Amino acid sequence: MADIGATLQDGPTLQSVSRAARGAVAKAGVLTKALAGLTVAGFFLQLAAGDAFRRQFALVPAKVIPKFWMLETAAFVELNPAQLVLNVPLILFAGNLLEPLWGIKDLAQFLAVVNGVTFALIVASYIFAFIFARTVTLLYAQVGGFTASAAALMVGLKQELGDEAFEFKGVRLRFKFLPLVYFAVASVVALIF
Repeated sequence: MADIGATLQDGPTLQSVSRAARGAVAKAGVLTKALAGLTVAGFFLQLAAGDAFRRQFALVPAKVIPKFWMLETAAFVELNPAQLVLNVPLILFAGNLLEPLWGIKDLAQFLAVVNGVTFALIVASYIFAFIFARTVTLLYAQVGGFTASAAALMVGLKQELGDEAFEFKGVRLRFKFLPLVYFAVASVVALIF
């Protein structure tokens, strides 16, 4: 991501963005590439296959009991294109820094736990909302996206590199502020889109 900032100093062009993206992907580890690829693939598959794909892989609170895999696969079914544009570069940025520090196995376990717990809590919140609102459509809502995992990666960077800083587009930012910055940006993106 620091390379992306250096590449885009004079203003983004399609060539500079493309070159920076190829550079970030080229230096990414195996798990980081897989996470980014699965997130992009999940987005386009849910667009192409629609409800048939989302009913199997996005989180549907009423269907989680027989389909427990939804607790893990829902992270890769990004439903919002703006969140996709935000999360994929963050996956590459955080993955490039955390994968060498934690290793593939620990990073994969961390994300599996984060996804499982996050989506289980989402199911519980939708069930409680159904109990109070008596609206059946809540139980059949399709939920997905890598937002919780991206936030967890930002917290991981804060824990590992909290006192260090990086520069992006002329702004110097400490890693310890990344979760807060991500929360603010993701909230704005969610409200607008």
